[in-house]
Order: sequence, then structure tokens, then C-alpha cells
Amino acid sequence: MDLPGDFGTFLRANRWPPFHVDGIPGSPAACGMVDTSRAFAPCDRSGNSSAPFQPQSQRAENDRLSRHVRAGLLLLLASCGWIVGGDEGVRRAVARGTPCRDRGPEMQNTPRDHFAIRTLEPADAPELFAEIDRICWHARLPQRPRICVLIGQRAMNAYAFGGPNDAIVTFTEGLLRGMTTKEVGAIFAHEIAHICNGDSATMSWAAQLQRAINDVAAAGLAPVHAFGAVKQQSSLQWVLTRAPAIAELLMLALSRFREIEADAFALELTGDANTLETALAKLEHHHRALSGIPEDYIEDRLASYLRSHPVTGERIGHLRASPLYRAA
Repeated sequence: MDLPGDFGTFLRANRWPPFHVDGIPGSPAACGMVDTSRAFAPCDRSGNSSAPFQPQSQRAENDRLSRHVRAGLLLLLASCGWIVGGDEGVRRAVARGTPCRDRGPEMQNTPRDHFAIRTLEPADAPELFAEIDRICWHARLPQRPRICVLIGQRAMNAYAFGGPNDAIVTFTEGLLRGMTTKEVGAIFAHEIAHICNGDSATMSWAAQLQRAINDVAAAGLAPVHAFGAVKQQSSLQWVLTRAPAIAELLMLALSRFREIEADAFALELTGDANTLETALAKLEHHHRALSGIPEDYIEDRLASYLRSHPVTGERIGHLRASPLYRAA
């Protein structure tokens, strides 16, 4: 049996103590994420607990592109630092782009200001949690992620935070009401792929580099803005002016690639290509309807470079090109 249609009523009628996202502390322990009673950690053939699963080819390609993009961001940051302050400027700029490593899972990208969030428990949706547990077992996660629901949010979305040991997966109420249990499971597998691939840490680091590029470029251009624009723009000033836009394009490219990788990983975890395609198509139809975009609208190729996620047709094309798709 799929989730109840009126999921909002179902949530409000249960016994869960409500809490708001603004009140969630940042540490895994404070969030209640460390729960040894829910350990999965399947054993490998030697009987030892396995690390989170990831296909070798995907991991190698994922790491390769991540290194290239981060190297590009780092080079751009160092260049801006050198333009502004020479060798000392490079040192300070790179230090500014160094990520903070002592932070717990964050929920900064969720629409948390106007919605409450509640924890979903196995007793509330047994069939969904059976699917979730199966995916977690295949992914070799040490424990089931904390599953949360954004109540009152009609948009169909899902979010993943943290790593294998302190993960949170959040669904919107709209997604749970608009998809079947299998389709929610496919979306969950996609979010688990982000967790196993370390996408949260990678994108946070890239975002830190991007913010540092924006700050250093702004500092370098401040004297120009203070005394008025010069008639002839120097090549160094040109770099500072365009650096934020270049950094944004690199960030978007990295995000799109990791979404494609997460789709491929989700297909490996579920083995159900049709359900994954259907879930992606539902998301596309839903978000087009929300934005008022006609169903027959074809996006310009250049506009696709400004997206954080690939167009759905491209995502499905990558899935169908996978050997796993033909096997499924």
C-alpha cells in the first residue's frame, strides 16, 4: 500500500513531537543522528563491515572531474589573490578558501523559514521504510539516515545532508503525496548516492572557494569603483570583473555532473530503471507546472549551462546509455 494521499493530515494526526528546522543544532549528536540501534553495515565476504558502496568506475570519474573543477576554482582564486596583493595576496586568498572541517550536517538549502519539519519513523510508513532499508543495505551505509518531512511544502523536492555516519534525508510533503512508494524509494536512492559520493562536502568546499573568489575580486575592484571606471580596462581588471561569473559556471558544471553520477548510482542501488525514469519525469512535469513552462518548451542549449541540474531528457539519456539500464 502506498503512502496516504492526504499525507499532511496523516502527519499532523500522529504522535510525533513537532520541531522547527531553525531550532535544530548543527552537530550530529545533537540532531540525534548517532543511533547504534539502527546499524546496517552489511558484511563483506571476509565478515568485516564494508565501507559505503560506490562503483569503481563512477568513483574514479567523479573524483577526476571534481579535482579538475576544484583545481580550476583554486587557480582562479589564486590568480585573483595575486592580482590584488601579489604573493601575499595568493596566500591570504587560498587561506580564505580553505573549508571548515568541524561542522555537522547542515540544512541550509531547505526552505526552512516557513515550514515545520518532522521525523518519519518506520511505524508510520512500513512499506516505504522497507524500501529505504533495502537501499541502505545495498549502499552499505553504517546506519539508516534520519528521514524527515517538510510539512506544508507542496513543491516536490528532496535534500541530503551529511555523510554516511550522520546523514539526513528530507522529503517535502508534496513529494510524498505526489509519488508512489517505489518512486519515493528511487528519489531516496538518488539522495543516498549524493551521501556516498561525498557530494555535500565537495559542493561545500567548492562554494567556499566561490565565495572567496567573489570577496577577493570585489576587494580588488573596490578602488576602481571608488574613483570611477577607467576608460581602458586592463587585462588584470578584466579577470577580476569576470572571475565571479566564471566561478559560478564552474560550480554549476560540477553540480550537473554530480547529479548525473547520482542518477547512475541510484540505478545501481534500485535496479529499477523504469521507476527512476518515472520519478524524474514526474519531477520535471511538476516543476514546469509550478513555473508556468509549457510542456512542449525546449530549452536553449546555452541556457542549460546556467542550470544546477541537467535537463530531464539528458538525465534519462545518460541512464539509457548505461549497461545497468539494459540489464535492468
